[in-house]
Amino acid sequence: MKRLAFYTFWEKDGIVRKYVLTYLKGLQEVADKIIVIVNGKLSLEGKEKLEKLGITILQRANKGFDFGAWKAAFEFLGWEEVRKFDELVLTNCSNYGPVYHFSGIFKRMEDNPCDFWGLTQHQEVKNALIIAGDKDSYIRRHIQSFFIVIRQKVILSEKFSSYWDGLVEAENLKQEISEHETRFTEYLESVGFSWDTVFKPKGEFNPSFYQVTEYIDAGYPLVKRKLFNCPSFIWTNHTGGDTPRKVLKKIEELDYPIDEIFEDLLATCRLSVLNRDIHFNRIIPSDYSKSIDDVLRDKKIAAVFFAYYPDLANRYLPYILNLPKTAHICLISSRQETLDTYSKLFREFDLDFECRIKPNQGRDFSAYCIAARDIYDKYDYVCCLKDKKAPHTSYLAAESFDKQCWDSVLFSRDYVNNCLRLFYDHHSAGMIFSPPPNFGPYTALGNEMSKDRQHVLYLWKELKLQIPQEESDLIAPFGSIFWIKSAAIRTMLSHHWTYEEMPAEPIGPDGTLLHGLERIWAYAAQNDGYYPVIATPTLLGEIYYGHALLQLRDLNAALFEKYGINVHGRLLDLIGTPSDPPKNTVLKEKAKHISIKRIVKYRVMAKVCHGKRRKHYEKKLSDYLARFA
Repeated sequence: MKRLAFYTFWEKDGIVRKYVLTYLKGLQEVADKIIVIVNGKLSLEGKEKLEKLGITILQRANKGFDFGAWKAAFEFLGWEEVRKFDELVLTNCSNYGPVYHFSGIFKRMEDNPCDFWGLTQHQEVKNALIIAGDKDSYIRRHIQSFFIVIRQKVILSEKFSSYWDGLVEAENLKQEISEHETRFTEYLESVGFSWDTVFKPKGEFNPSFYQVTEYIDAGYPLVKRKLFNCPSFIWTNHTGGDTPRKVLKKIEELDYPIDEIFEDLLATCRLSVLNRDIHFNRIIPSDYSKSIDDVLRDKKIAAVFFAYYPDLANRYLPYILNLPKTAHICLISSRQETLDTYSKLFREFDLDFECRIKPNQGRDFSAYCIAARDIYDKYDYVCCLKDKKAPHTSYLAAESFDKQCWDSVLFSRDYVNNCLRLFYDHHSAGMIFSPPPNFGPYTALGNEMSKDRQHVLYLWKELKLQIPQEESDLIAPFGSIFWIKSAAIRTMLSHHWTYEEMPAEPIGPDGTLLHGLERIWAYAAQNDGYYPVIATPTLLGEIYYGHALLQLRDLNAALFEKYGINVHGRLLDLIGTPSDPPKNTVLKEKAKHISIKRIVKYRVMAKVCHGKRRKHYEKKLSDYLARFA
């Protein structure tokens, strides 16, 4: 069996990441020749990586999507050469894998007499138009085009070559899906060829998304990249939203290198979108742990503790004692009295520590990134800590927030052991910190950017972050207390910070460079290839979940009273309407025809997109709602 494969590749900067190489190596096990068709850019390093695999590279302009690329490959090789092969695989870079060897699915299809086949098929959906207003653009029953195998009977057919010779490249993605992906199967079937798929759909929903977990259990070798980077309503409109996490767990158990997935996702996706799909939240056991002797042998642990108030030493000492006995503590203050107070306590417990004095400027950030800059060259995992008083709010609220932050990093010895184990076992996890405060006077949830947008934008540019930029839904270690891997602080330290850059005391409760820095930590780590873990110990997690659930319940009840009982997306839309709709029978009659699905889509796309695309969806939403006003 002689097999040819066409693999379409696109990446905005032409970077060839590890998942691409893993896929191609898997493909080489079943294909004698692979053509990688590069749509657009290809970095020099990427080209070298592909050449080392011994594959043929065809680079072209970024146009025509997959079908345009495959057409170019046929023209590049010529039909005489193509017809020397028994089978042709059409595939692209839209999947991770193989989770199982490709040879398994080819073996399963050996005795199937069909003329061409694929992994999955989408059922016909007549009422789903790909192009609005075009009734013929409905979703046809078709093989999903990310993996199609064409057998020799088709390859040798004039009908097959004429299809490609006459193919007109799509100008946009919807056109590609409507005119090529969903009609290719239909065309080949119409000229007499039979087809089948390895995995069968249950209903009209995209099986490569909604059936992927059961498919993997049955030997399905691929996972869609978009599975982890799509609007969250894709999951929560129809499911409990656990599919992406379940898929990661399943393929990790199958020894697929999931760090390759995170390398790709963290470089190309907004962190907030990843968090909505993958969920970086963890409730970490705090009353039991396994041995971490291997962690402590391989990794050096330190804490950088900025302490200002000497009278708070006894509050924080129990937390400090939960660090591993081998941990080094770098104690920093701008007050000698504070250093003396802590030194006396630390000596009583024979702790490994040093003291450093710094100017009273920059607070915890200058302690972490100026006074203790060298610590990250010497230690692998560092716990960054600070004491807290908040004169602008009540002492009860301030202490509760402070406790939440400290509990989320040093709650108990078992909890700390489990945090270190998490770091050790998950290469791409780079930070651990508390969820935002959700009580008392704190309003970070839903108001993450607060008054600090200009500082965040400045820091994004100053640190030269190459990741997609967030606009509002920030993920941040509010309170500036966290565990961090030294490898995840490289971007933050790429700027040589000085005390002169720090705002002078006294500092307000918000709107300064320090508050911008607090919000940029997770993105600097993402730029280094790491994601944050938003963690709580078991007890705190249960309480946090309970409070959040009750708050949501109270909000829903109030909104239902005002707007009627509606699903979450519809409520968001109604709240966003400038004024309450007039209550009359004409409106109610029209409202019967309103599409909740369309409203949710427009609203979510307006939130997750930015720039011209955001304005596009905002206008579509506004125009659509105007029809029912």
